[in-house]
Amino acid sequence: LIQGTCRFLNEQPSTVVEVISFIDGYEGPVPVNTRYGGSLYRRADTTFRKVFRHFAWPFFFAKYDDLYIIGADLIDGYYAESVSVFLFQLLKLVENLGCRGHLISCSFNDRSPPAVRKAARKFLKGVRVHARDVYSANRLSEILGRPVSSSADVAFGLLPEVTENGRKAVDWIRKEK
Repeated sequence: LIQGTCRFLNEQPSTVVEVISFIDGYEGPVPVNTRYGGSLYRRADTTFRKVFRHFAWPFFFAKYDDLYIIGADLIDGYYAESVSVFLFQLLKLVENLGCRGHLISCSFNDRSPPAVRKAARKFLKGVRVHARDVYSANRLSEILGRPVSSSADVAFGLLPEVTENGRKAVDWIRKEK
């Protein structure tokens, strides 16, 4: 999902894209023409430093024009209500800093917890929300009281990986034509 999103963003003119991880130790690949911008939390931080780091977030995010959060299957509170509410609050924070917030490629099931629905109504007012299916878009539209678009999952932006078996299959297909 990160690869597909960064690929799309990097196609925009004069764009600099950074990947920010929730905690340090991000081990995923950083896409071409993309920087790793650091993490919101560092595992090595003491409890005091973790709490203090919240006060540094406005300075951390002030340099960005846009923040994209890939909602995927995590945003409706099914796995953890607190994570969903936190991400909604983070989007509101960056909006207050003058940064455009985007919640993209998200699913939203019909059994989302009331606390998550309430937080979405409260914190996602100015956030651009793009669901990855029409059902989620309809649910979010009802919760937010405004239209929410549906768009293809950002995973469709991935380039196919060429493997040895893939090359053999393509060679066979070409021969059969």
